[in-house]
Amino acid sequence: MRPRSRRRIAIALGVLAAIALVVVAAKLALDPLATWRTRRALAGLKGMDSSFSAVSVRLRDLSYEIRDLRIDKRTAGGKDLPFFSARRIRFGLVWREVLHRRLVARMDLERPIFHLVEAGPSAGKGATTGQEVRQAPEIGKKLSDETPFLLDRVQVRDGELVWVDATEPSRPVLRFHWIEATLENFATRPALSRGEPTVLA
Repeated sequence: MRPRSRRRIAIALGVLAAIALVVVAAKLALDPLATWRTRRALAGLKGMDSSFSAVSVRLRDLSYEIRDLRIDKRTAGGKDLPFFSARRIRFGLVWREVLHRRLVARMDLERPIFHLVEAGPSAGKGATTGQEVRQAPEIGKKLSDETPFLLDRVQVRDGELVWVDATEPSRPVLRFHWIEATLENFATRPALSRGEPTVLA
């Protein structure tokens, strides 16, 4: 092999090694940063405590993932009835939209569980201490604030909805298991929806 060829190969290998080093360093830096931002965002949920086991960012597909998320209200059952929990939540980019210079993501929820508690008015305050489904969008907004994506598809796998009537002394419970659902084509920008109908399956 000629010296010039050897030099070119050495340079190419050096460049590849440098790129690999940068990717590894970015990965090592992104996960702690994403963990910190997620913890900060969830801390902003009023009247709620939250925890999770891990947050990770994958450069290969530019995805964000949070595992074992649990959100408890400080009232209405507290730790016994978590308002929301999920084994895994993942945001992943839709590459065909990236080619059009738009950041559009799909969200997958694995084993999400909602506990809804219907409660009567608090004494002397006229306010409820329950856990209502209308409070859920605040959680979604906090998570989406941490990602620069516009959601266009949400998929639920093995979901569960638990409704508790705390207005009755016996506290009757309704449970809906094994919920599988997909909501897609609900982008807020007409350019993203491309005239396709919003679909709930």
